[in-house]
Amino acid sequence: MLFLRKVTNRDIDILFHWANEPSARMNAFHSHQISYEEHREWFQRMINSSDQLQYILMCDTVAVGQIRLSVNGNEAEISYGISEPYRKNGYGKAAIRLIKREVKNEFPYISKLIAKVKPSNIASIYCFEENQFEEKYQQYEYSMERYEPDSGHGKDKEEDKISDGGGLKLLYLTNNKNALPLFRWISRRCEAEIFSDRLTVERLSYVRPDIVVSYNYVHLVSRQCIEYVNGNIINMHISLLPWNRGISPNIWSFIDDTPKGVTIHVLSEGLDEGDIIFQEAISFDPNIETFETTYQKLNGAAVKLFKSHWDEIVSGHYKESAKKQDGRGSYHSRSDLNALRNQIDFSWTDNIGDFLRRYQQKKYGKEISDTREP
Repeated sequence: MLFLRKVTNRDIDILFHWANEPSARMNAFHSHQISYEEHREWFQRMINSSDQLQYILMCDTVAVGQIRLSVNGNEAEISYGISEPYRKNGYGKAAIRLIKREVKNEFPYISKLIAKVKPSNIASIYCFEENQFEEKYQQYEYSMERYEPDSGHGKDKEEDKISDGGGLKLLYLTNNKNALPLFRWISRRCEAEIFSDRLTVERLSYVRPDIVVSYNYVHLVSRQCIEYVNGNIINMHISLLPWNRGISPNIWSFIDDTPKGVTIHVLSEGLDEGDIIFQEAISFDPNIETFETTYQKLNGAAVKLFKSHWDEIVSGHYKESAKKQDGRGSYHSRSDLNALRNQIDFSWTDNIGDFLRRYQQKKYGKEISDTREP
């Protein structure tokens, strides 16, 4: 049973330990290690303050995390953390759900809850969005007027009720919130955990996933991690591999005039070099597209491709048809993108045809024709 209890003086040491866990420091806005003296001074201010409300999240008799309200008038800012050994089983979502109930019952004057989350902390963004927080002005907000006790949020709609995946465990690697809709889809089909930090063998040994899915994940995965999961790790990439490995493939596919599409491939130690599992070629008219619209369409196509092959992916049958990448292809790094911006700046909303004409003129001193109808 999960419940919140108020912090007491006896909790000073466990809160100190949690505050200095590596993942807690990484996701904090101020990431330096906290000394015990700093912590003790903060703890005394907090426990004696009427504006700082601190709770421990309990699972039966075990303390698994903490959540805090910082009250300012009729608003309260939420911050929370789940201890590293317990970062699964939905404790983050549960802590936020429970604090909403606590606010409704004990602090009726609070009308809005606010959460400030680093953009890289995708797991926390997911937890707040699952609790109906909406992104506004670079923070997440929830109006207590919307609150309904046990409103059913988190309960599947009839059409979304799907089997538990036969005990399958999936670890989902991402650093981009645009990957969250697919994670929600997956989590209705099997036991799934989202992870944004650099993957380690220690993390894998704790989660023990049957398969790992990487989608918009910025960290390289080590050979040791790949071997630990027996190669059961795949990556989604918005290019038609082997073309445009690396960063911003949709941009380079237009600059280099290379094939465009999406690929799901076995993740290897080399960046975007693993065997191809599924692919789909996609055509665009550069004169009616922007970099932003092509990025959105490619991501949508990658998700659709993943969903259409879900059974093959989770069963492992994709290995039977995986094939080596054919040809040398192309690769671009972040330094390539920076060099391009130094040469000719652009925005994501630029029309691609217009950009290509400016690019050709800048690079070669000539223009390319506009193929749009008059």
